[in-house]
Amino acid sequence: MKEAIAPPLSELPQKQLPDYRVTNVMADQPPELPIQPTQPQLPKELSNLENVINTGGTSQTRSMAASHITQLNNETKDYHPNMQPQWGGVIASLLSRNYMGALRYYNGGPIVEESAKDVLGKEYFKSYNMNGDIDVVKEKGTGRELTAKEKQELMNRGGLVSKSDRDAMLGMSWKNPQTNSQMANLGLATTLNTAYVNANNAAITASASNNNLDEQIALGKKIPHVLDYISTLPADKRSKILGIVNQYNTISLQNAKQKENALGANANQNQQIGATIGGNVGAQAPGGIVSGGLNVGGSVSAGTNVGANARATEGATSSAGNTLQVQQNLERALVQELSGKANPEEIRDLFRIQALNAKNQEDYASIPREAQPPGFENIPETDVLAGGRNAMLVNRVTQQKNNALMAEWNKEVYRAQQQAARSGEQIDINDLRDRFTKSDFYKAVNNTFLNKLDYHLTGEAKKPAKGSLIVDNKNKIHIVE
Repeated sequence: MKEAIAPPLSELPQKQLPDYRVTNVMADQPPELPIQPTQPQLPKELSNLENVINTGGTSQTRSMAASHITQLNNETKDYHPNMQPQWGGVIASLLSRNYMGALRYYNGGPIVEESAKDVLGKEYFKSYNMNGDIDVVKEKGTGRELTAKEKQELMNRGGLVSKSDRDAMLGMSWKNPQTNSQMANLGLATTLNTAYVNANNAAITASASNNNLDEQIALGKKIPHVLDYISTLPADKRSKILGIVNQYNTISLQNAKQKENALGANANQNQQIGATIGGNVGAQAPGGIVSGGLNVGGSVSAGTNVGANARATEGATSSAGNTLQVQQNLERALVQELSGKANPEEIRDLFRIQALNAKNQEDYASIPREAQPPGFENIPETDVLAGGRNAMLVNRVTQQKNNALMAEWNKEVYRAQQQAARSGEQIDINDLRDRFTKSDFYKAVNNTFLNKLDYHLTGEAKKPAKGSLIVDNKNKIHIVE
């Protein structure tokens, strides 16, 4: 995984601070789970229910099915939710001959026991069915099932985490509103595991955001005269220009999705949407490919590992041609609004900046309040056309500083929660925040981004003062010699 947290400065003599470590929040690979048969052996009662549903059965088998449903509802009313029958799902699955689905809705399906560790490293066996955790924990060695009190004590110390739990948490995104319910379903709803999910998301978000912001900064430095001219216009004129820019980018993104669909791309397979202007915006997450390309401006190319037939290709080509015509009309409209102050290439750079800015704002909006570090400067939704080139540079570099602080802060919180879980004590979050703002890391980040901002504003690469602290693009501290 690329860990571009703080963009590199001019080349400096580097000396690593002694005993300085950055803990990477990474996961073990999940174990191979048993492959379940396509048509499992159904319990006798469920097989009888299938016969009644699909053939009508006899009066006797219908009576047996009704009695079984009543009996099972009574017997399982106190079971873990992942083991309670969901009759609507059972019936729908049996009607479609989806027997594995029927089994899942009937009682959660086959149970798999997986080795899991507590925060002290002690191993247990944690039980799952096809729906998730079933709240059954056994001692390793003896096989004794833990009591409710013992399981609660484990949860108070951070809970148990298996390899597949770790893998699942790595796939939990801040952008997904179902993340909390997913954690609860897997028996992972603890403060420690929340800190782990935040640390992983902070690293991914910071890396992707900084790549995005680097491109915005480079584009802004290509068209300073355009940005400065627009900033002098009345607000209503800027609003009209921004409307044209947003319409252009919306059409481009819609066309990319249409072409992907026309080519028969499978969203569950490794795929990539490319753009001829600016390229791909995204970051690779641990354990898998995350290719969040955003297409804006110009012709679109889409590559996947799924073949396309001639009709799909023809449809995609026709759609791209229509979109290109609309884009060219919008480019001409913007040239007219700018009174000839920008050529077509500069216009497309402006389109690209705003598309990147919108993507970064979307990512920032998903950051939970508790994941925002001390020193985090709230960046309002940015009017990229107000304030000119220098205001844009200050804004973007400030966001990069936020990202560097956020990535390290969430690692610090995770480490503190680990220690608290081991000792049984609660962390003092205010004390942790205070120590973070007084740390060498905090000073180094501020030095780094003040230096970077000065470089972007003046064009001069100045060496920081001897003895000062800086961070590199992996958030490691160095002393300037």
